[in-house]
Amino acid sequence: VIADAKRSGLPVTAETCPHYLTFAAETVPEGGTEFAACPPIRPSANKERLWAGLAGGTIDMVVSDHSPCAPELKGDGDFGGVFGG
Repeated sequence: VIADAKRSGLPVTAETCPHYLTFAAETVPEGGTEFAACPPIRPSANKERLWAGLAGGTIDMVVSDHSPCAPELKGDGDFGGVFGG
């Protein structure tokens, strides 16, 4: 969608965050709620597409997604109840 919009000349930009370029869902340990993010960490195929988009210019920037929280808000093992889950 973003690549099509750019090819059409629309003034759009796209961003991603370091955690989406680094982690993959299949490597997040069971109950690893410290990896909770919104949107969630996706499978490695998605990560590779993000890297390709960054290298190819579809993704314009990598941003911090700074959203601090106390460690105890991410540590209960329940993705549905933790901060960012």
